[in-house]
Amino acid sequence: MEKNNEDKKFIYDKVYDELNRSRDWPIKVLTFVSALYVTLLGFTKIDKNSVELSFCMKWLIVVLMLIISIYTILIIIRQHKNYLKYRNIQIRLQKAMGIYEWKLDNETIFPLDMQNSVEEKTWSHFWGWLFYALYLIILTIMSCVLLFNV
Repeated sequence: MEKNNEDKKFIYDKVYDELNRSRDWPIKVLTFVSALYVTLLGFTKIDKNSVELSFCMKWLIVVLMLIISIYTILIIIRQHKNYLKYRNIQIRLQKAMGIYEWKLDNETIFPLDMQNSVEEKTWSHFWGWLFYALYLIILTIMSCVLLFNV
């Protein structure tokens, strides 16, 4: 029986690591994209020795920014779905390990709603990824406007 609990704890630790990785990815990707857009605008707009771009080059940059933005949103949504999968695995492991039965001063430690599995759909608990997506859309629009605003 002891070996079985050790195996469950080992698997639980790995699932917890993946859960955190799924949670961290959107922030890392948004940081990279934000820095990329700010750097691009810095090269083209801020300095008096800024680079002059032709109209066609500006449109090419806009198209590339749109592709990067869409790809980033897809990554964020994929990581959200991965997070939901790993969260459900974590819940099942917690039930198997009897964690929800733990008590302190004769009261259960974990709320009952923490035991409920989450639907593994894009729109389940969407507030997090939607915020990131809206941030990215606004950043892209602002970058495009600044790029064309002379």
